Amino acid sequence: MKKHLLVLILSLAVYTSSFGQIICLFCFDQNDSISSNVNNLVLNGGFENTTCLGGGVFCPASASYNCNISNWTCTGGGTNTYAQMFDNNMSIIVEGTKAAYLGNAFCQPCSATPDDTTCIIRDSCGVQGLPNGYPVNDAAYGGTNGVSIEQTVNGLIIGRIYILEFWSGGEGFGFFVQKGVFGLDLGFGQIMLSNKPSTANSSDIGTRFIVEFRATSTSHTIKFTNWGHICSNCTEAVFDNVRLYPFADLSNVVPPCDTGGVIVDPPPIDPPPVVIPIVPKDSLYIPNIFTPNNLAPNDLYKVFYNGTKEYNLTILNRWGDVAFKSSDKSIYWDGKIRGKEASDGTYYYILLIGDQKYTGFLTLLR
Repeated sequence: MKKHLLVLILSLAVYTSSFGQIICLFCFDQNDSISSNVNNLVLNGGFENTTCLGGGVFCPASASYNCNISNWTCTGGGTNTYAQMFDNNMSIIVEGTKAAYLGNAFCQPCSATPDDTTCIIRDSCGVQGLPNGYPVNDAAYGGTNGVSIEQTVNGLIIGRIYILEFWSGGEGFGFFVQKGVFGLDLGFGQIMLSNKPSTANSSDIGTRFIVEFRATSTSHTIKFTNWGHICSNCTEAVFDNVRLYPFADLSNVVPPCDTGGVIVDPPPIDPPPVVIPIVPKDSLYIPNIFTPNNLAPNDLYKVFYNGTKEYNLTILNRWGDVAFKSSDKSIYWDGKIRGKEASDGTYYYILLIGDQKYTGFLTLLR
């Protein structure tokens, strides 16, 4: 299928600082994948490996539970939940022949009044405005917890940036023609997102999400949640082609966060002061912030080292490109790359002192 490269951007108001490790989120109006040949850390991200056939229900809380999806766990829901596998007679399928449908009847997103969606503010594919305790469904469908499907991904490197890419649509059947709402949690709190109908054998186009985040643990749990139809003709959520991969595998069609996405937890306007230490001989001090704004004394990024061992400093930008490199401890970075001012943000340093290696992050603020 031809790729639609229309990028829909979420506004900063969608998030709060509690999601500070999520760097930015993009949503693409397309069914095809964004990045190709990735090192996918998610197992069975296309939901193909399953014992669910012919509409089997995969949530243990349901009275109709009779099958499972390998590597995925269904949590929440209730005795009436009917989360099941969809095939291409039920929805567009973007990977293989199956997709996961979190069927859960009707919920109330804004108040106890059915079909009340007046609180919902849609900002591209983001959703905000829902009051505390909502969405909510009957206890037989999970109440305020809704129904979720989740997988824990192991082997992550703390501090490294990873990409969660997935596709979401929704059942249409010619009736559920309005957008739905679902939740995504990567361990930083619930983000409310929007999905569209993806009727089988139709020209419907679902949504391809790209979530860029920094790992805070060697394990992160991907969790999708649906509470039910938020209105009488609003769709529920269908998921497929879930992939989690290193930042280096991200396609270059995705613009940098600072030009096309939302930096959820931006650096403070007033940076903390940088204390210039008095460094004894053979001691080392590596600052984690500098401000090349022509307001001394912090215009240069200086590693303070008074020893005589071999010295090599490399500073990389968030794409892994070299921003600065020097084997002379008296040469400092002025915050420019090939004569042009580097953008504000987080950089990564690799410092070799003799046979010792030091790595970490530094922040450039103007």
